[in-house]
Amino acid sequence: LYLGYGKDYRKVDLKGVPIERIVLEDPKVYQERATFHHRPRRMEDIMGEHPGTSTPERKTGVRVEQIVVLSDEQYRQFQERGLVEDQIFLFDYNDKMWFDPGDLCWHCVLVKGETSRDGVLVEAEGYSYARYAAFAEAEAFLIEHAFVIPFGFGSGGYDANRLNPFESQYAPFGLSGERYKGQKVYEVPMNTDDYFEAMDAWEAERAALAAQEE
Repeated sequence: LYLGYGKDYRKVDLKGVPIERIVLEDPKVYQERATFHHRPRRMEDIMGEHPGTSTPERKTGVRVEQIVVLSDEQYRQFQERGLVEDQIFLFDYNDKMWFDPGDLCWHCVLVKGETSRDGVLVEAEGYSYARYAAFAEAEAFLIEHAFVIPFGFGSGGYDANRLNPFESQYAPFGLSGERYKGQKVYEVPMNTDDYFEAMDAWEAERAALAAQEE
């Protein structure tokens, strides 16, 4: 149940509100597998398009310790010639990169562009350039193995509850919408269709009341 800006939840009547218990599990560290290449010179080397130009390692585990998001132009330049050039962000995150021979796992930095669907996994081995690198489908790393936390501007945001927001008190500013007087607690939260259907009805009612006042 979303309590909004309520400061004392003990004053909220929770009688009849269903209780749902969620079992929390220990977070699982994301680990994938990839084939790293030793001292690649270009993207084609780590993508396997030019066999023999760089030395591939055996496919082993990967753990992303840091994600570096470059502008699309910076990422394009990094793909074209940045693998062999010193990079300040690789120097800064040198402590995030190492190879664990016990677990056969590369601990590395994921480098990607702002809108790119792919990326480069880097283990600099103490250097400031891509001493070892592998190709990664970066979007899968970020979306399939991460928590997506919605955000809003100002005091706005997203929440899930069993209230109909159009049944609350309304004012163009202030905290009227956070008052619970007169609101009902529903068994099932509203879905998107329910929300827009209720919003259309609410706007139509407001328009009708405004027309009467004129």
